[in-house]
Amino acid sequence: MSAAGKALGRTNLSKQPWPTAERQIPHSGEASAVASQLDVDPAIGLTSDQVTQRRLHYGANTIRSVRPRPIWRMFAEQFASIVVGLLAVAALVSFLTGDILEAIAILVVLLINAVVGFVTEWQASRALDALRRQARTTSRVRREAKETEVDAEELVPGDVIILNAGDRVPADARLLEASGLQAEESALTGESA
Repeated sequence: MSAAGKALGRTNLSKQPWPTAERQIPHSGEASAVASQLDVDPAIGLTSDQVTQRRLHYGANTIRSVRPRPIWRMFAEQFASIVVGLLAVAALVSFLTGDILEAIAILVVLLINAVVGFVTEWQASRALDALRRQARTTSRVRREAKETEVDAEELVPGDVIILNAGDRVPADARLLEASGLQAEESALTGESA
């Protein structure tokens, strides 16, 4: 983030989905309509009671943690597809008909495919873990007409988030106002900016 701005937080709602009316809130809609749907005055922010209720209803603003699978299982699952099964049958038929070279070639292709799939999945899980660790941050919010700093996990839908240059965006949000806004997305997309 290379500029100052205010945003209306929609946080990661991993505990329960949005109610139907709130699911209809367009990101490109008018800021006043979004604030009205979220029942918040951007000049004041949420009250303590609203924050407590929304935290109980929606849970923490965190990326859901998934129990990691053992490495051997990740590798074994690379062989669990119809295409791999058909190729294994083709290798078996080739072996039984005396075409040993073709059977070996098919098995080598299957093994290379499994290794590439395993490495890709393993790297993706490591990247997600790193993102989870990196996501731990604090955020400035406006609550009860005062700016305060809270842990990003404590954000709830409707929080008015105050962003400054260099801040991480702690949740999905609708921009209320911005000046010279730029964002670096390389952590998520792999692109430079």
